[in-house]
Amino acid sequence: MPHDADDAPNLDHAAHQLHEEFDDAVGPETVDRHIAAEAGRFASARVQSFVPLFVHRRVREALRRPGPGSRRLPGQVA
Repeated sequence: MPHDADDAPNLDHAAHQLHEEFDDAVGPETVDRHIAAEAGRFASARVQSFVPLFVHRRVREALRRPGPGSRRLPGQVA
């Protein structure tokens, strides 16, 4: 069953929150890449209502996960 544009999840609020939290640490392009990748994972989900919540949670977890040579991000546990 195809989705109408009205059914598409509104990621604006989630994106704004993620940019507020992570732009200084990883840059806005990195935040955008993660958002796009996670949103793409849910593109064919039958129920779109919770997609912004899932995208926010998964991107936040990914960006808070330390990588090689990364500095600690706000709220990150050592």
